Amino acid sequence: MRRVIIASIVGGIIITLVSGSCGGGGGRLTATGYGGAMNPTLVTGQTYTVKPYNGTAPSRGDIISYRYPGDTSRHFIHRVIGLAGETIEVKNGKVFVDGNPLDEPYVSSPMDYTYAPKTVPPNSYWVLGDNRSTSFDSHAWGTSCVPSQLCDFLSEENIIGKIDVPKTTRLTSTRL
Repeated sequence: MRRVIIASIVGGIIITLVSGSCGGGGGRLTATGYGGAMNPTLVTGQTYTVKPYNGTAPSRGDIISYRYPGDTSRHFIHRVIGLAGETIEVKNGKVFVDGNPLDEPYVSSPMDYTYAPKTVPPNSYWVLGDNRSTSFDSHAWGTSCVPSQLCDFLSEENIIGKIDVPKTTRLTSTRL
């Protein structure tokens, strides 16, 4: 028997904690993606397991669930792109990390924006949705704050966990 202990519908995803089944202890945290920010990698409406990092740090390419820094009552799902100490830039439709273009086979179309070089602060990350030109993520957060605030970046304290993406649900881009 499964019981939902917590269900929170915020910021484009549903976060739930489901109790163990058949008397088993523990719980399972899940996230359901909405809004298309992670298309084509994640399917809108599909539910994914969220695994806490438990002492390890996110790596570039991880898909994570987190509390949006501008309003921590909202939860989002995006991909980790920039790590602490790295300089991030977007130009000519590509992401550059420390001056080198990032190989991103999961992105189906180039970005239609630029992002001036900025260094990711300590204990922080820079995140993007795979559906780059329509995603509300690190590239867009800074437009709603004063430049002295580092609101383009995600503090590690806001990370809920890594999204477990089963290979069977992963989509590939098809172009006609």
